[in-house]
Amino acid sequence: AICGHATVTAVGRNSAGIGGGAGSDGDGGDGGTIRISENATVTAVGNFGAGIGGGNGYRGGAGGSISIQDNAVVFAEGGDGADDIGGGRSSNGSVADSTGVQKTGGVIFEGAVGAVYGDVTLPGDLTIRGGSTLEIPSGASLTVPSGATLTNEGRIKGSGALVSDGGTIHLGNSTIGVTDGSQTEKTAGDFTVKGSASGYTYDSTDRVLTVHSGADLTIRNTNPAAATEDKLAVERGAKVHLTLAGVNIDVGACAFDMTGAEVALTLAEGTHNILKSGSYRAGLEAPAGSKLTIGGSG
Repeated sequence: AICGHATVTAVGRNSAGIGGGAGSDGDGGDGGTIRISENATVTAVGNFGAGIGGGNGYRGGAGGSISIQDNAVVFAEGGDGADDIGGGRSSNGSVADSTGVQKTGGVIFEGAVGAVYGDVTLPGDLTIRGGSTLEIPSGASLTVPSGATLTNEGRIKGSGALVSDGGTIHLGNSTIGVTDGSQTEKTAGDFTVKGSASGYTYDSTDRVLTVHSGADLTIRNTNPAAATEDKLAVERGAKVHLTLAGVNIDVGACAFDMTGAEVALTLAEGTHNILKSGSYRAGLEAPAGSKLTIGGSG
């Protein structure tokens, strides 16, 4: 797996950039199980083989099991007719199996054609090279956070969202305008959050939305009528402003933990907010060392 804030450039010779080699007995090496996730940035160039996937041979190597997800940025280029992501090239020009490829998140360029999958926050700078096209389809979004720069020397198209969240965007040739990130709503687990995406993270394993220092967010259940076991937390030492606009939590752990933080909490007018915790935990946990101010008319 390639994950974290890793940056990898891999160039193959008579093989895939990442995946199978030339194999044996004239057969190209099959790609194995390859996962690219979190905030990894990967460039992979094959030579007769795939950029990512199968290698070269009399029978080209199959792509294997390839998963690209989260905020990964991938540039993949197959060589001499092989898939950019998937199967290697056979000597007769055919391309091997590529059915094991899953692209569920990230910015993925296959040759000069790129697409955004899901809601992606750039992990760093990104340049769309001249002659390349990046599509942001309906339902997808690309957010440029503070400290990151998006430079478009090619073309951006689609009907999704391009969001500036404190970052720099050199828009160039684009059919999509730029949206102010502070006004953007995104889904995080069972919550819908309005505000800067840099102000929070969602852990799908622990099912907790953690708010970071300086954030100013409005949070609601996507379906306020249905209680969720997702939880809210504010990182220790943070100072934040939160508006609850129909939050409904019923969980065996702590529903809202703001230990060691300073929270100005507003209850949105006309909303009903429920915080139910498990045994020995407060619904809204603000112990000694925390500071909580509650206002609003919800």
